[in-house]
Amino acid sequence: MGFGCGKGGSNAPHLPRAGTEIPPYRTTLVQTWKPLLPAVWLSYSNSPTAQADLGVLLEGEGEPHLLRDDLGVGGGGTEARASLLYFAHLSDIHLCDDESPMRMTNIDFPGPTQAAFRPQDNLSVQVLDAMIRTLNHFSDERPFDFLLNTGDSIDNDQWNEVRWLIDTFDGKVVDPDTGADDDPIPGGGNDFSDPFLAWGLDPRVPWYTVIGNHDGLIQGNLSPTVNYDQTATGSEVFWGTRDGSTAEAGIIHDGKVPADPGRQLLGMNQSPRDFIEEFFHTSSLPVGHGFTQAGRDGGFGYYCFDPAAGIPVRFIVLETYRRLGGWAGSMDRTQFENFLIPELDQARAEKKLVTIVSHHTPGDFLGSEISGDELISTLSSYPNVILHLIGHGHENKIVPRPGSNPGEGYWEVEAPSLADYPQQARIMEIVNNGNGTGSIFSTMVDHNSPEGTLTYRSRSLSLYDVQTGEQTAGGEGRPEERNVEMIFKIPSEMVDILNQSVGSNRIESLTTLMIEPVN
Repeated sequence: MGFGCGKGGSNAPHLPRAGTEIPPYRTTLVQTWKPLLPAVWLSYSNSPTAQADLGVLLEGEGEPHLLRDDLGVGGGGTEARASLLYFAHLSDIHLCDDESPMRMTNIDFPGPTQAAFRPQDNLSVQVLDAMIRTLNHFSDERPFDFLLNTGDSIDNDQWNEVRWLIDTFDGKVVDPDTGADDDPIPGGGNDFSDPFLAWGLDPRVPWYTVIGNHDGLIQGNLSPTVNYDQTATGSEVFWGTRDGSTAEAGIIHDGKVPADPGRQLLGMNQSPRDFIEEFFHTSSLPVGHGFTQAGRDGGFGYYCFDPAAGIPVRFIVLETYRRLGGWAGSMDRTQFENFLIPELDQARAEKKLVTIVSHHTPGDFLGSEISGDELISTLSSYPNVILHLIGHGHENKIVPRPGSNPGEGYWEVEAPSLADYPQQARIMEIVNNGNGTGSIFSTMVDHNSPEGTLTYRSRSLSLYDVQTGEQTAGGEGRPEERNVEMIFKIPSEMVDILNQSVGSNRIESLTTLMIEPVN
């Protein structure tokens, strides 16, 4: 690895630290984490007892799947039902170079908001590693058909951050330290700066990625320039950063930090070409992780894929970040008319169900050539569109989108953020019920982090961040937006095709994900 990354040797330990027992794996169907105090902005500054309880999580009971038939389909499970696709969905990882001079840690936002600084952001790479290790368990007996990452993989549009992402998925040695070679707590695997050997995603599972605003813009808002790049790779603190040489990693508002050329910015000339290029330099599949050679050459991030042979389901992935800058979503008419509409028409002609994928929800489209309402109206007019998977909002959220006729429509499902509370992912399963209806199961998963580990601390700090008003509350969503079974209507011309498709008669959401592990 160049640019100063990968300073750790091959003897870097797996995390959790050697000797830490990893407890049995569970989904939230079996066990949940419940905050001791509510996950809202609290004012307990004058109560030492309450202060001690901030960020504390207790083990709670599991949450069953709740049936949702908001589209008015009816039907549901039968003895003839078959699992068509089984996959993981995570989003907004925000892998963060916490020592970069291009951070925004000195910007003070009034009230609860998603500020640029998080007390847990120097453990973002370790949290991704823990989630991958956790998901691997549920991919053991029946491998996921794929894993989908819906954007904001990195935090600050930097080359070293995207390499951490890819190397963590690939199971390589990852060194999240930049600038000087820090070891604030002497020893290996016991602080945020230590290199570690990533577990790596199950090699049988391909993974796909999506471009978010933080993947192409500085702090998800500013289009990179030559001057900004010189600041990022230099030493002069621009907006504030953290001192990674101490265990406290306190905030630095000005001054200098050790420079690092690995912090070079991606996406010059308002193009995601640099970001896309890195996904062709990886040892895992598929090549490019969804991005096509045409997109690599032309600098665009939209594509489509059919995840499983013999299963008539197509995924259409959109590029929705504003290249000129800003956090909001956007789509130009070229992508809409020359890519999305033709792909929707082709999938309908080929009698395939469709899942749309993007980083932004249509509700986040501002100043876009294609409005959010136009996108929703278009998707709703195709009866074979069943699902829209998104990120960006950092919360568990599910919105039914009714179609043109009674019973038709699709589900808009947002994954939470690995950066913010509750640091979860979704395991999704699409099922043919055998009676002209289908089910989409969503099951929430916490990263499996034993008490005393770095990632256990990160989850606690993410709750603390909400309770002290630095991050917006509500990321966990309502129960009906977490573990759910969503019913959709299969178009009549596709019923026989789906009934003849090769699917598993074992529904993982009702078996594997509900198992109480044995110690």
